Amino acid sequence: MDPKKKKIYIIIISVCVIGSLGIFLWGQRAGVAPATSDTSLVNPNPTLQSGDAAASGAPSADGVYPPPAVFPNNTKLDTSIIDTNSKFKSLIPYTPAAVDPKELGRDDPFTNY
Repeated sequence: MDPKKKKIYIIIISVCVIGSLGIFLWGQRAGVAPATSDTSLVNPNPTLQSGDAAASGAPSADGVYPPPAVFPNNTKLDTSIIDTNSKFKSLIPYTPAAVDPKELGRDDPFTNY
């Protein structure tokens, strides 16, 4: 191997090793979580008790899982916007693409004409 290529390979390998070590060490340092003064980020729903069925995720006596606290207390989805707006009800029919034979290219592009 000529010395110029050898020097280039050594430089490329050195840069890759140094870059990998830098990313690894930088990632180790960034793994520490910063201290926050806002307690709502740490405990977003303070009203739940640890013994609640919703907090534990356990089903109630009738076998029904309680809804999470982030969802409303109903099981109905409000579809009034879909029912009232005609844009949601109209479907656009599929139109296939029409290609003229003169728009097509060569049958075999690798042959000489």
